[in-house]
Amino acid sequence: MAARLLTRRGAACAATLATAATARRFARADDDASASAKAGDGAAPPAPPKKPSLYRDGGFDPTAIENVAELCRQNLSKSDLQYQKQKALDEQKELVQKRKEIENATRQLANQTGSQARQETEETRRLRDQAMRAQEDYKANLKAATDEAARKVEEAMKAGEREIMAKHEAKLEQIRRKTAELEAELREKTDGEYQAARAVEDARAERENQDLALERIREKAAVHRDTALEAVKMVTENLGEGFKALVDDRERAATVVGAATALAAGVFFARKFARVVGNYVEARLRKPALVRETSRGFAVATSAVGSETVGTFLSRIQNLAKPATVDGEALFNGAVFKPTLEKRLQRIAEEAAAARKRDAPFRHCLFAGPPGTGKTLFAKKLAAHANMDYAIMTGGDVAPLGRDAVTDMHKLFDWAKTSPRGLLLFLDEADAFVRKRGKDMSEDARNALNAFLYRTGSPGSDVMVIFASNLPQTFDRAIHDRVDEIVMFDNPEAPERLAILEQELAAMVLPVTPAKPWAKVPPLITVADDVNAAAVSAAADACAGFSARELAKLALAWRAAAFASEDVTLTKARFDETLDIMLKQTVLKRRWHARALEKARERAEMEAANPPPQIVRQPFEIGD
Repeated sequence: MAARLLTRRGAACAATLATAATARRFARADDDASASAKAGDGAAPPAPPKKPSLYRDGGFDPTAIENVAELCRQNLSKSDLQYQKQKALDEQKELVQKRKEIENATRQLANQTGSQARQETEETRRLRDQAMRAQEDYKANLKAATDEAARKVEEAMKAGEREIMAKHEAKLEQIRRKTAELEAELREKTDGEYQAARAVEDARAERENQDLALERIREKAAVHRDTALEAVKMVTENLGEGFKALVDDRERAATVVGAATALAAGVFFARKFARVVGNYVEARLRKPALVRETSRGFAVATSAVGSETVGTFLSRIQNLAKPATVDGEALFNGAVFKPTLEKRLQRIAEEAAAARKRDAPFRHCLFAGPPGTGKTLFAKKLAAHANMDYAIMTGGDVAPLGRDAVTDMHKLFDWAKTSPRGLLLFLDEADAFVRKRGKDMSEDARNALNAFLYRTGSPGSDVMVIFASNLPQTFDRAIHDRVDEIVMFDNPEAPERLAILEQELAAMVLPVTPAKPWAKVPPLITVADDVNAAAVSAAADACAGFSARELAKLALAWRAAAFASEDVTLTKARFDETLDIMLKQTVLKRRWHARALEKARERAEMEAANPPPQIVRQPFEIGD
């Protein structure tokens, strides 16, 4: 009984010990897993395993038996053994639970380790790509720097080559120049030696032939002397015989004397008549030196409406009796003025026509205004409306005449008075001639101005004078006193500019009659559809400040642009481009004019601030 009880207790103790050994084995596995996790987390590596015991080397673990023996020695009761068994089972369960946790932790650690490895791999790949890109950029920059350095070296080499070539060319040029100088010197020396040798040879030949030449000269002189003596002798004998016969025959002598007297008288009276006729023809037909353009006589028949045609010989002969007339109704045909100015010009034209019709004195006028505003054009039309001849002279033509200016001035007015219809004398750029008399005016110019003032001192029915200038304030006071009517010609406003451009464009598309019959007829110009009234109106608005002449030049530029095209068409593009160029040129001209005025003003202010010293003349006193 005791043995059986001891056996049962031994079995229980053995089971308990086996359970405890298993628990301890699980605990050691848990500790090993924890150590492995810590090592994976970066902790210190686990300790090396202990050397196996004698039993373990044989493959048997005696731990459980040892535990059972230990329990037998303790002589525990059944309840204690059950308690130990239960405790061992609980520990076994805890170890199993812990083992599961350790396995889960191990799997989680493995997953984390794989994710971290992937991240490290991706980071390594990224760093490698970045290093490769940096290396490629470095190679590219290095290549660019190398190419730039090579280019600079090549340019330096080329510059050096050019410099060397330039020096070489200069050296060659110097050698060529020296060679040419040596050749010229040698040629001159050779020519000199040749000329000297030839002179010596000619002198020697001349000395050898001198006797023969003297003999020939003597023979020629003797023959010439004999011939002259024979001719004189013959003429003397003939004259003597004729005079003797004339003296013997009195009737023949009287006839000869009468014929000689009549011939002398005819020659004398013919010369006198020719001089009188010449003076008359010159006074009637010849254009004076001061006249640039006229509608009288044989002069070029430039009409008042601006046709500028030369008359035939028959028409010139007819003009001797009566100068050609121009239709007076075309007073403003081809000209555009402001309504107020046009009304005033109409009144002046009617007054001039009435004075011409009733042989009343004419009134002298002053046309003032900027250039290109129609002063000369209206003067021609005024002469046509009043049925008068016109003559145009410029103030700048008087000074070059010098001392002859006074004589030519009187010839001008004498020639003007011979016009059967009266003459309109248009003095263009009058400020160059009739400016204020002062110290800076020459004596010849002063005398010419005095002659002009003398011939225009009183109103007359022969000559009507019109002064034209853009500087009327510089006129002499006596000229202002002779002006009866002052008319200001301003630049056209927007309506007038539009009318001028429309008129020019309308004339552009009409057939052009050549100036000479044999001249080639220019082709017709076609205006594009988009160059309409709106485009012309916009151009007129953009040309603010333009004179009528500048507008005509703009139309001429459009005509030239059309002729320059293959289809002879004025397109909208050419229209706008030409307008833009003309606007820029006008702005530049105005800038120049403003700069000149500014310099003139500064010069005047400087002269006013620093006036020249006044010379005071002391009276001369005669002592006692």
